[in-house]
Amino acid sequence: LKLALPHVKIVLADPIGSSLSDWVETGVLGPSGPYLLEGVGQSTPPENLDREVIDFAERVSDEESFAMTKRLIREEGLLVGGSAGMNVVAALRLAARSDIDGPIVTVMPDSWDRYRSSAWMQDECL
Repeated sequence: LKLALPHVKIVLADPIGSSLSDWVETGVLGPSGPYLLEGVGQSTPPENLDREVIDFAERVSDEESFAMTKRLIREEGLLVGGSAGMNVVAALRLAARSDIDGPIVTVMPDSWDRYRSSAWMQDECL
């Protein structure tokens, strides 16, 4: 994408506690800490992640991710999981920035059916 459209900004949405954000920003893996989001964030970058095309990282807390996931389910009827909530939080933050111009695109890579029995889903009647 960046090769075809060099002006595109690519942002890594990452849970607070993952070391990938530090790696994107400095090239050095930072300390990793605990987080509840599943399937995202890592202590080692995957081989297919090209740091050179990522412009910056946006850190999102578990609480923000889970709250947005529940909102997407309840208000929008989108049956998504926690990483989708994290990505939408990051996209909304970008939309609020004055230095970001143009459309913002994100992905919602997971479905809620994997998480219905997770503790963070149990406090809601969804």
